[in-house]
Order: sequence, then C-alpha cells, then structure tokens
Amino acid sequence: MECPKALCLSNLSRHTQTVDSLGGITKYNYESLTKLFSCVENANSVRTVLYIYDNAGNLTTRYTFPYSTLIPEMLFSTYPSYANPIYYGYSGDRLTNYNGTAITYDVIGNPTKWRNASSMSWDGRTLTSQMLSNGTTVS
Repeated sequence: MECPKALCLSNLSRHTQTVDSLGGITKYNYESLTKLFSCVENANSVRTVLYIYDNAGNLTTRYTFPYSTLIPEMLFSTYPSYANPIYYGYSGDRLTNYNGTAITYDVIGNPTKWRNASSMSWDGRTLTSQMLSNGTTVS
C-alpha cells in the first residue's frame, strides 16, 4: 500500500508504514495481531535495513542490504552475501550482548563494561568516569 502521508495505519490500527521528511519509507511487518516481526527501512534509496524482533519485542538482528523494494523473505535469496548482520543478546529485557561484545551492568542497571570502555563508574545515574580499553581514563 502506498502511503501519501507520514504515517499509515492498518485497519487494526497498527503502524504499517512511515515516510520521513526526505521520502525514506519504513514498512512494518507483523507476525500476529500485536507482535512486530520486522521493520524494513529504505533509507533514501541507499540501503534497505531489516530489523528482526523476538517474542518479547527485543531487537535480535539487524541486516543491511542494497536498496530494494523486495519483501523481507526475498532479500536473503536475492542478496545472500550482503546481509551484514548485527546481533543483539538479552537477559530478560536487558541488552547483554551487542554483536559479540558483552555488556555488564551494576545493581541499578548502569552499564559497567561496554564496547571500548573496560570499566565505567557512576554516581547514581550520572557517568563519572570510564577507563577505555587503551588505558585512557575519561572523566
């Protein structure tokens, strides 16, 4: 369905498509009445990004393909070597792994180790310093 306005809804009031200010179209696909399965973003005709979600609604995988208007199932067979997946892992709803890199948290949910930060220090919810993997401290 073509959408002349910024947001399209299905007859079940689910988002089916959005159009950004530059004309980039994002289409939403549902597995059931309420469960978002994938979101295909055609970023200004440069690339198509496919987002896959688990049963809890957590993003589990992001694939990037050359620009295409193909349905998600056809993207993998048409562009098998272009998928460039990024994987996300969770413990409950907490992101604990980003594409093979572990993320650890303190007791109130602040990340203590993430990507190039080997340690992160917090005062409540305020990041006070971080030790980068190369030994540099940033305050």
